[in-house]
Amino acid sequence: MTIPWCLVSAILAMVSAQLSKVLWHALRTHTLKPQLLVAAGGMPSAHASLVTALASSIALWDGIQSPAFAVSVVVGLIVIHDAHVVRYNAGRHASALNQIQTQLEPSPAIAPHKESLGHTKKEIMVGILFGLGVSFLVSWLFH
Repeated sequence: MTIPWCLVSAILAMVSAQLSKVLWHALRTHTLKPQLLVAAGGMPSAHASLVTALASSIALWDGIQSPAFAVSVVVGLIVIHDAHVVRYNAGRHASALNQIQTQLEPSPAIAPHKESLGHTKKEIMVGILFGLGVSFLVSWLFH
């Protein structure tokens, strides 16, 4: 039994996007933050990278007329919409609630933190480019 290359492409795109978050942070701050490997939000969007690599790999291997491509595009649009609109706004609401809590109950024991649940348009676009790049690379290497 072999693993479909579209799945390999999608997982590789997601992992490389998450790894790039760690590297991007390390370059900017000169500190290593391995917890970013599993963190939501940030540059680039691993969600957008995953679903884009999946859809584009299916298009490259089976063609855009395949039912699998149609399903992957629909699921991808839902995931990207959720990452940008729903989770991004949930992060903004979490930030506002934390500010209110800090004003009502100031406590030095509670360290300030960044609420990053979703993605900006720029983070999603870079994630899409990651996904496209990985899917074309995997297709070129193994197709």
